[in-house]
Amino acid sequence: MTLFVGCGGIRNPTPVVQEINYEYKDPDYKTPLTGLRMKGYSPILELPLKNSRELIIGFYNTMKISAENVTIVIDNCIDSSSGKEISYQNEGNYPVIVESPTQNVNSEESAEFEITIENNLLLADTYICKLKAISANDMTKEYESLTFFMKIMK
Repeated sequence: MTLFVGCGGIRNPTPVVQEINYEYKDPDYKTPLTGLRMKGYSPILELPLKNSRELIIGFYNTMKISAENVTIVIDNCIDSSSGKEISYQNEGNYPVIVESPTQNVNSEESAEFEITIENNLLLADTYICKLKAISANDMTKEYESLTFFMKIMK
């Protein structure tokens, strides 16, 4: 499976894309994860401390079977200053609230998820987080994940 991330639009980026420095490129097997601006080798996402962001997440299913009830979460955020991990497993809540639809994605097909993300447990700092495509029916069933930097802005 493959995740690709874009903001404001998948095929034709809108001004929102430039505003938060996103760049979109169609994913393929050689470049399966695209959409977030690259800083070094890791995508970075800036999220205001008290505001939300709307994103479009693309998920490509490389499995030979259908991915059922796929939803998107952001979890396992490690504070770059203290090294403390903030996660659903540790806190009982996700560090970032993600409003995401669920979809079934057939083998070797992609789907777009229009999501809204909002800070939940993070302070103003930089974190290393995981964007995950998981099963809404079994939150331990992870289809794909992407490690990225998230900067929580004051």
